[in-house]
Amino acid sequence: MRPGGKIKECAGKLFGRIGARLKKGAVLSTGAVLIASQVLSVVPAPTAAYAASSETITRGERVNYGGFYMYNSTTSEGTPAICLDPGKRHPLDATTATAQLPIDTDWTKCYTGGGGDQTLKDRTDGMARILYYGPTGPGFEEAKAKGLWNFNWYDGTALDYSKMLAIQHIALSALSKNSSQYGMQGTTAAFRNWCYKTVLYYNGNLNAGTFLANLDKNLPGPAPQSFKDTIYLVNYGTGTQCLITFHNKGKLKLKKASSNPGISDNNPCYSLEGATYGVYSDPGCTQQVGTLTCNASGDSNVIDIAPGTYYVKETKAGKSYALDGGIHKVNVSGGQTATVNVSDAPQNDPADMLVAKVDAETGKASPLGAGTLAGAEFTVKYYDGFYTQENLPEKATRTWVLKTDKDGSTGLLAAKLDPSTYFVSGDSFYTSADAKRYTLPLGTVSIQETKAPAGYLLSDSTVHLQQITSNTSSEFVSTFVEPSKDAPTVREQVKRGDIAFNKVHGEDMTGLAGVPFKITSKTTGESHIAITDANGILTTEASACPHTRNTNGNDAALNADGTVDESRLSIDNGLWFSGSKDAQTAADDSKGALPYDTYTFEELHCAANDSLNLVKFEVTVSRDAYTIDRGTVDDNPIEIGTTATDGADGDHKLLASNQAEIVDTVSYKGLKKGTEYELKGTLMDAETGEALKDTAGKEITATAKFTPKASSGKQKVKFKFDATLLGGHRAVVFERLYLDGKVQATHEDPEDEDQTVEFLPVEIGTTATDAADGDKAIGVGKAVTVEDEVSYKNLATGREYTVTGTLMDSETGEPLKDAKGNAVTATTTFEPEDTEGKVKVTFSVDTSTLSNKKLVVFERLEADGNVIARHEDLTDEGQTVEVIPPEIKTSAADGADGDKEVTADGKATIVDTVKYTGLVPGTEYELQGTLMDAETGEALKGADGKEITASAKFTPQAQDGSQDVTFTFDASELGGAKTVVFEKLFVDGTLIGSHEDPTDKDQTVEISPSLKTTAATIQGSKVVKPEDEVAIVDTVHLKGLRPGQSYTLTASINKKADGTQLTLTDVKDISTLTGNGVQKGSDSAESSSDLSKALVDVTGTGSFVNIPEGAKLTKNDDGTYTLTVPGATKDAADIVTKLSGGQVKLVPSESSDKADGAGTTTDTETTTDTESTGKDSTLGTYEVIANGQVRFTPAVSDLDVDVPMVFKASDVAGQQAVVFESLQRETDGKEISKETDLEDTDQTIDIENTPEGKNLEQTGNWVLYAAIAAGVAACIAAIFLIFRKRKI
Repeated sequence: MRPGGKIKECAGKLFGRIGARLKKGAVLSTGAVLIASQVLSVVPAPTAAYAASSETITRGERVNYGGFYMYNSTTSEGTPAICLDPGKRHPLDATTATAQLPIDTDWTKCYTGGGGDQTLKDRTDGMARILYYGPTGPGFEEAKAKGLWNFNWYDGTALDYSKMLAIQHIALSALSKNSSQYGMQGTTAAFRNWCYKTVLYYNGNLNAGTFLANLDKNLPGPAPQSFKDTIYLVNYGTGTQCLITFHNKGKLKLKKASSNPGISDNNPCYSLEGATYGVYSDPGCTQQVGTLTCNASGDSNVIDIAPGTYYVKETKAGKSYALDGGIHKVNVSGGQTATVNVSDAPQNDPADMLVAKVDAETGKASPLGAGTLAGAEFTVKYYDGFYTQENLPEKATRTWVLKTDKDGSTGLLAAKLDPSTYFVSGDSFYTSADAKRYTLPLGTVSIQETKAPAGYLLSDSTVHLQQITSNTSSEFVSTFVEPSKDAPTVREQVKRGDIAFNKVHGEDMTGLAGVPFKITSKTTGESHIAITDANGILTTEASACPHTRNTNGNDAALNADGTVDESRLSIDNGLWFSGSKDAQTAADDSKGALPYDTYTFEELHCAANDSLNLVKFEVTVSRDAYTIDRGTVDDNPIEIGTTATDGADGDHKLLASNQAEIVDTVSYKGLKKGTEYELKGTLMDAETGEALKDTAGKEITATAKFTPKASSGKQKVKFKFDATLLGGHRAVVFERLYLDGKVQATHEDPEDEDQTVEFLPVEIGTTATDAADGDKAIGVGKAVTVEDEVSYKNLATGREYTVTGTLMDSETGEPLKDAKGNAVTATTTFEPEDTEGKVKVTFSVDTSTLSNKKLVVFERLEADGNVIARHEDLTDEGQTVEVIPPEIKTSAADGADGDKEVTADGKATIVDTVKYTGLVPGTEYELQGTLMDAETGEALKGADGKEITASAKFTPQAQDGSQDVTFTFDASELGGAKTVVFEKLFVDGTLIGSHEDPTDKDQTVEISPSLKTTAATIQGSKVVKPEDEVAIVDTVHLKGLRPGQSYTLTASINKKADGTQLTLTDVKDISTLTGNGVQKGSDSAESSSDLSKALVDVTGTGSFVNIPEGAKLTKNDDGTYTLTVPGATKDAADIVTKLSGGQVKLVPSESSDKADGAGTTTDTETTTDTESTGKDSTLGTYEVIANGQVRFTPAVSDLDVDVPMVFKASDVAGQQAVVFESLQRETDGKEISKETDLEDTDQTIDIENTPEGKNLEQTGNWVLYAAIAAGVAACIAAIFLIFRKRKI
């Protein structure tokens, strides 16, 4: 701004009190401009957030305002640099448009207006807010939305950027020097007058409507400290203008998270630390302007950056994370921090194939003989780290057991698609982010075969170790793909055995040499020829003839027509079955010749067996490295058959008892009478073909020696053993008949149902419930009882069993731990009276921290220390109970009468009845309640300034019930408040439930002030004349108001006879009802004390009359008033004194002390404005807003408020009228108290009968005017300025 004309200094201490607030005991001075800081500490020097020594300033175009001008100067960031010294010249002359100027970060130096530390704090805070909410400040949009800039320029045109810049300049200059003159110097008088009334004037009135008043009213509180730290001065301390500006930079940071925390959380193979993102100014990400690097928590560094649009792209991924290929667009605003939220995918291996199984002999994924590659079980373990065989941890992170398909392979994809085929047991699987596939995190995987498939040996128990590492930048890595390259390939050795028998003549038992037998696999159809030796013995063992010697050379002797060329047979030709249709395996003398399978032995015709019956029989090879001794084979062979049954009841099913008995009845044929034979039986597992073992690990066998009395008959073989561990197994009895230690006959058919018995599986099932009510929901408490009913089946009676239960967390799959870290378990020991039944297992569990958790009961059944059955299914709803947190609802009421309203007349009681459901009987709980302010959402505070709380401890006898919480408090300062009761429920100090709904009407109680009224005329009379316009004052005695809350009192006057409401006079100038004769029309001091109209009741007319211009009213120290009227006579003075009862003294005046044009006032005017208006006092603020209606904001809780009103008394001449009052809360207009008692004498006015005589208005002389003026003074004294009981 260039030098120009001066404006007179404003009187009355303009800018005298920046940041003041109306408090009890404080009275504001006229003309004070307020900008609230809300911080009363001494202002510290600003932090230098941006270190630099100079700034580039560009002088822009001229901005004209009010006959003066300024320059639109800007910094290198484009932020306006606003002049603080309009009386000095711009630092850049006409020839210099841009220059480097020194800067000073301690911008508070610009304030030179004096007044001490608090004033400095208030002024600089005001300057910061003006910059913050200015047209280029971060808060501009908020300021516009809240109406700060919602006014026109002094010529009536709309505000634009330049005009708002000028307003900023004027306000900042004025604040920096604590003088409105300084900010407006050089401007025209018209502009100064507009600027003062529209921009600068405040006077403590938040409703003044000026720029500064609206700043304090609509946008209270200081500017953010982060913004203050960016303000600095340019060209400070020079002979030219000092400029104030701020850095307009914003801040940018990045928050990174894993898109699949189930894989990466708590896994040391993964880390977000070091993930790096480039910040670019172009969408193509070629112009990098910054770098963001993440720490282990995913939080990046914060960079300062100019406002604008940026593009963020990852340049380096965190450890074991896929590189984020996306480009993230972000907008940065000045003074604000923008955050880019991103997520990266942790790398993982879907592992479509984990392991491949092949036959050891062929190297192919096809089984030999009757064997199968399906059903092999592999234990897969995952470790969250990179390990070798040497440092592999003892315990894996997760473990699974998978089984192979018919092709010998298994993997995660297969387990996901067909779990019944591929999944046996184990932990929950890791999943991809979309949960559509199973996957493995980076780390180490071990794979070991733990069960061979049918027909194969567990020949490879090697622990295969594979590290899953990052071999690509994408989400999915490929460690397990092709068996030959990546997945472990396990070679499986098929079981191989041999057979031997003695071929003899049926009559003399002579061995038959050279007899050929065609041996055929029932599975593959492969067949070969073998012959008996000189003793009639045929054996496939390599010890008799190596398999590798002229392998299968005898096959050439079989002609196409089925005949045999005996010349080509040789006992020195080896025998070998490959066991495959598609591949030939090399003969191996260390193994049996026959793979796992069933073979048909068919005797072929030759010279040795000519004219004899040829035999044909089957033999099953099911054991490895074992030779089946078929015994003697003749034309009339010994035959045996067996039928195995339960020794208890004779059927084929028996319990898994420790005293099991199987009776095998062996039928025989072809034995020699009188010769001793021996039967030897073995129990075989029908599934595996292996011998069954008892609890001691011994094979289960039995023998029986007998001497038949006939060639045919039956003999029983009894097996007695402990079958505790055999539940669910099928046992086949294999029998061999011996004579002199040599096998004579066998019956070893695993498919023979007569030879087979079934051990009934021990089964248990469980149903867990709440012991209190038998449902599936349990409560929250310290000792909640869960009852698990275990149903069992196929137990032996009279035997002791133990069932042990463990509570499991269904989410984690881990056992639930008690306070000492021990698993929560329960045990019941019992002896069943029947094979089927039920037994209960009872748990006591602390659920105080387990709300909404599902607990699953795992049960195991033991006998003699052996686990014989389990029921451990995390998904079984029958085994599951859920911890349901209790629900509470509350209903608050007045403790005195049970309604929803409490009177604010001292001690009050609110009883909150809390209804609860789902508690645990016998457990102690505590309810803690707080009374909340329904309007603000903050805790309500009593007269002592403390929050109002209450608590109640109780022990319920049932799950559902209710408990009262009683609040007793001092409500004497809470009238008009609406309170909501918030309740919290605790058990042993743990929060388990709450009910905190600010909109719940059941929780809400109104606190109403007490209200009594006294109606009278202005002079205090209870009798009025029956005129059309009669003025009365209803003094409302209020107790329990809430200081600082605004209220409205609305009066009505009613006919006592029938309650009919009387007509209030239509008063066109409401200001006349304020009782002080001040006409409202401007808040400036120029008209604040003009007396132009007043409502008087000297003669009871209640009419409007004219008062001479220039009349003034002053309150004296003794409580009386002085009325100054130009040209008043002594007679008039005597009349005024008499009519006012000595309260008003009339004195003559020769001139009217008009306010000057600059808005200054005399001392008398100041006194009149502050003392006679009654607007602001130690008791609060007050305003008449309509006939019979006032608005006020108390600073104390108990006071009297006068409500002036004018009514038509002529309608009820000779009758009585009663004044009713209604108190409303200003915030929502709700009526919170009222007085409507027609019989209340204090509220009652008597109306005289119609009088006869002249109306006082008709006298028309000057004495009347003086008398009316005295009436004005009486109105003032009666209505507003005489306080009987702490009255406004």
